[in-house]
Amino acid sequence: MKNFILLLTTFLSSLFVSGQCHYVVDMQDSYGDGWNGASIDVSVNGTTVANMTCSGSASIDSIATLSGDIVEFSFILDLGIVKSPFK
Repeated sequence: MKNFILLLTTFLSSLFVSGQCHYVVDMQDSYGDGWNGASIDVSVNGTTVANMTCSGSASIDSIATLSGDIVEFSFILDLGIVKSPFK
């Protein structure tokens, strides 16, 4: 009986481990001052689960999902007041 339970536990564990996905988002900013309010929204199955942004010249963020999830990445541009360098 112990061998059966061990075998069943191992089988079920392998199902859960193999059903996971891990996304890594490597964000870059060439000027090194961050994205100035811009960000990436991450939605899983239609629900926003994360908001990522770049701080400084580079940032890395990640999210874990399950196999079969619908994952969407949306770039959100901050359209606030833009100051012109010319007067």
